[in-house]
Amino acid sequence: MKRNIMKVVLFSIMVLLHLNNAFGQSRGLKVNDKMPKLNKVELVDSKMELSKSPAVVIYDFFDTYCVSCIESMPKLKALQKKLGAEVQIYMVTWQDRATIEKFYQNNKFLKEKDAILPTIINDKQLKELFPHAGVPHVAVVKNGIVRAVTFSDFITVDGINELLHKDHIKASLKDDYMQLSDVKNNASDGIASVVLKGYSEDWPQWEGIQETKTSAGTTKITLSNNGILRTYKALLSRIKKPTYLLGSNRIIWDNVNKDVLDYPENTGGIQKWLTQYGICYERKSSIPMDSVALTHAVINDLNLFLGLDVRFEKRIIPCLILQEDETGLRAAVDQNDIRQGMEGTGVLTFLVDYSGLFPPVYDEVNKKERIKLGDFTNLEELNKQMQGQGLKFVEGEREMEVLVVSKR
Repeated sequence: MKRNIMKVVLFSIMVLLHLNNAFGQSRGLKVNDKMPKLNKVELVDSKMELSKSPAVVIYDFFDTYCVSCIESMPKLKALQKKLGAEVQIYMVTWQDRATIEKFYQNNKFLKEKDAILPTIINDKQLKELFPHAGVPHVAVVKNGIVRAVTFSDFITVDGINELLHKDHIKASLKDDYMQLSDVKNNASDGIASVVLKGYSEDWPQWEGIQETKTSAGTTKITLSNNGILRTYKALLSRIKKPTYLLGSNRIIWDNVNKDVLDYPENTGGIQKWLTQYGICYERKSSIPMDSVALTHAVINDLNLFLGLDVRFEKRIIPCLILQEDETGLRAAVDQNDIRQGMEGTGVLTFLVDYSGLFPPVYDEVNKKERIKLGDFTNLEELNKQMQGQGLKFVEGEREMEVLVVSKR
């Protein structure tokens, strides 16, 4: 698959803006609430016969921009076929008929997998009943009672079979609007207190850090249901923001089990993994500290209790080096060139790094000249685009900053 890097970056920014504006909204129906009767819904025909009286109805909210939503549809289609008339799965989207029908007609992945499911379009009423800031978002109803509002990772044959027989499904709560003020910290009100525990459904699902100050002068810093590596990365960026993409190719694991510290891709879903290895942390302190000093204190707490030492170091590592190419002539400006333009080699190296196709990228040019970049899948294709722009990428080694994770 070719990498359209600029589209990925712009969409990521849109998602972050959407999530940042989401807090403070209604939570809608909760687990064990009665499901009201729905008004008539609009359906896109999936050529599947609908169950007339299913015991379990699954509403899987998605949109055509959500890659993980689309990737999960073959699994849902297989589940529907296996469990038959006892279960009815609906995809649910706010998008209109023309958009969804065109998407289903043109999506090769879904057509090859025969994974198109009955889809409720132009939805507003289900979103009001099950509000959410991000998709995928799944609501599971059995015999008119809400039994789960959860992540798609927990929708499995075993889980739904358990629900059919026991009125219960093991699934973590997905509540995009839970606030940290909902968390009850029973630690004493002394000079300082620290709470560190594993994953907790009583804490919100937050990827960032929240720092608050009370009227009494107490500072509170909270991390909620995060992976351990992700927690360290968020903390270290408060002290020194990386000027590069801190991907897996810049992390050195030194005699530690990385699978409990960072989610291993394609192992059943990050939400299931977090229920085993996620952590919640909160520090309250009446001792005056600035944000940097407080962050250092949090890192020291985690290092002490988790037995880790996580730090930035300079090391010589394999990398992809951007250099000036003195051998070729510069091409004339082509007004019909539709490739994305960018200002400078710093942006270029970031986007090449972002592709995940290569080792870390080292910029030896550091110029602000305008550069064109289109899709690429390998080094040869990338360098073909650099020809005529006075640049080339070569493989080599350089001293670069890396994140080292080791035992204390």
